Amino acid sequence: MNQITYSLITNDTIKVVFSGDFVKFSYDEGLRRDFFDKIKNESIKQINIKGEKIGVWDSSLAIIVFKIMEIAKKENKSVDLDDLPKGLKNLIELSLKVDRNPPSFDCNGCNIFDKIGIKTLEYIGSIKNVISFFKEVIGAFLRFLVGKACLRKIDLAFCLEDCSYKSLPIVALISFMVGMILAFVGAVQLKIFGAQIYVASLVMVSMV
Repeated sequence: MNQITYSLITNDTIKVVFSGDFVKFSYDEGLRRDFFDKIKNESIKQINIKGEKIGVWDSSLAIIVFKIMEIAKKENKSVDLDDLPKGLKNLIELSLKVDRNPPSFDCNGCNIFDKIGIKTLEYIGSIKNVISFFKEVIGAFLRFLVGKACLRKIDLAFCLEDCSYKSLPIVALISFMVGMILAFVGAVQLKIFGAQIYVASLVMVSMV
């Protein structure tokens, strides 16, 4: 049983308490509107988020907390995350550190050499980001091989679920379309040799 409760501690401080399991959590529109309207209240200056009783959680809980953080940042409110699970707290802090807006340079009146230099710096920055990404992927894979991967069992279960029966519709559609294309192309070519009867075998072998 999951639950979100909130109450005023003082006139300018609100306490938000999360308890229970938050797996694929969703809340009704009425609760959502009332909850966020309360946080957006101009008299609220401090938001204390409590999560000592949180059990199993996934990204649905992180989305709610991230939304609270976005509102607090926009309304200049302070937020206390100290009582949240360590993994959730680190995830929220990491998401807030990421700059989603790529850097832009105001180059009005720049000469051609300035523009070339700016473009070169942009390309170098992109290459560095790609190299850093591959380093992180390789490092994570090596940690996985030695049994030191930072991966929760429930996240692995969700990945396996998405890659198993949930992928059946798209796999079936792709297989059907590829089979149709091979049958069409193969029929035209095999007709030259009078071997249209082998079209079905061609599709079967290609699918396997």
